[in-house]
Amino acid sequence: MESIHVPSEEDEAVRDYLRSRDSLRLDLGRNRQRLLNSY
Repeated sequence: MESIHVPSEEDEAVRDYLRSRDSLRLDLGRNRQRLLNSY
């Protein structure tokens, strides 16, 4: 039997932060392209 790693609350918070940051970065890029392509 193998052991598994259970992430701590801090690990989960960091993971959530990084997901949010990546999501915002993608949204920013999409919106920037949308603006540049509309003119």
